[in-house]
Amino acid sequence: SQVSASTKISITDLKLGEVNFSQCDDDKGAFILDTDATNAKPDPITKGQDVSLDVHGIVSDTIQVKNVHIHVDWNGSTLYDEDNAQDNTYDSDLEYALTWNVPSYAPSGAYDVFVKAYDDDKSSVLYCVEAQFSL
Repeated sequence: SQVSASTKISITDLKLGEVNFSQCDDDKGAFILDTDATNAKPDPITKGQDVSLDVHGIVSDTIQVKNVHIHVDWNGSTLYDEDNAQDNTYDSDLEYALTWNVPSYAPSGAYDVFVKAYDDDKSSVLYCVEAQFSL
């Protein structure tokens, strides 16, 4: 089912530091995000602390993840990109945790984080998760 404009959550609808997770488009079509189990710790995210994004879902077909790319937009502009090489195979449950420090000097505003998993030649997006929050 499609999400209507009246029910779509906007970053401005969230409390400071509260994270909204959603699934974004991928090429494989095998991943389903579990929004009930996916979380951020601490919640809410706070400047000057480490944050862990813990992604949960299921896959309907085996995927072999060789890289997870993190892309961060701040107020609509690119702020940060990072690649995380790995060699993980998922054939049912998928769990991926990523931790980084949110510096105390992080700019205030709207953050849009994309977590995209790729195969070995980085040609196919195997799963995609978007995390939105404000600091």
